[in-house]
Amino acid sequence: RSEKICMLTFVFTAIMLVFMCFAVSAENKKIIHIVYDDTSGIYHTEKEEFTDKWSRMKNAVCVFASLTNVNDKIVVYPISGEGENYEFVNNANPEAMMSEIDSKLNGYAIRRSFSVVEKAWEDLKKENDSYEKWLVLICDGKFEEYKAENSDTSVQEKLSSYAKDGIRVVSQSVSNNGAIYNLKNDGDFYCYNANDAKEILQKTIESSNLIYKR
Repeated sequence: RSEKICMLTFVFTAIMLVFMCFAVSAENKKIIHIVYDDTSGIYHTEKEEFTDKWSRMKNAVCVFASLTNVNDKIVVYPISGEGENYEFVNNANPEAMMSEIDSKLNGYAIRRSFSVVEKAWEDLKKENDSYEKWLVLICDGKFEEYKAENSDTSVQEKLSSYAKDGIRVVSQSVSNNGAIYNLKNDGDFYCYNANDAKEILQKTIESSNLIYKR
């Protein structure tokens, strides 16, 4: 099936990136909290036409997983989980880690609540300071709390405020109509936008290279 072929392509690319990066020097242990958008828009368009965006976004999480070092942790917060999360630890078996991610991220959210982002950030603050901490948002639409036309400034201020005390924040949006919010890089807050589903992999590679300095 096309979605399976898409997944294999993403995973193959991710694994190739791992082999290309074996020569990098020792890095700090990292913990990445990922807010994963699994609302209806990743499954079908407004005209109810099927889209493969869901598989590309899920495999973006797998790309992050494939680049982790041993003992790094990824904690995924699906929007549908309303704060619940799945923790994945690199135990030197990245294929098993990616398979586990693929099997668990199958939710379907009705609304996109910013409370999930807040929960991921609050939990990240409590993590051991021996980790290098990253908060990553992979979303394809506006949050319910920030749908007004003038909400860009509010979202910018909120996410920029999260990027402090050793926490770095990455906003990776997916939109066919320009960026979801007009956001700008600000200190340890970084923005990436995929103009369509086909650009998700490229933007994921760019943001993961930022995290892993590769």
